[in-house]
Amino acid sequence: MPPAPNLNLLQHWYSALESAEGWFIQTPSPQRLIAALYSARSHHNDPRLSTLSIQASRRNPMGEVWIVKNLGAK
Repeated sequence: MPPAPNLNLLQHWYSALESAEGWFIQTPSPQRLIAALYSARSHHNDPRLSTLSIQASRRNPMGEVWIVKNLGAK
């Protein structure tokens, strides 16, 4: 059985899902956070979350990641 996903990480996904455009998270380690977020989403297996993706922040790429709605997703 795979390990349980971190519920705090899943909350970021669901906050982005409920928002109009997405969600941003400040972090000192964007690459580690991105890997952890994708892992949590994968283990949770909720198809609604596949309408979201992660992008490096345009305003602060070394300290922030964005979870955004995919173009055309409803």
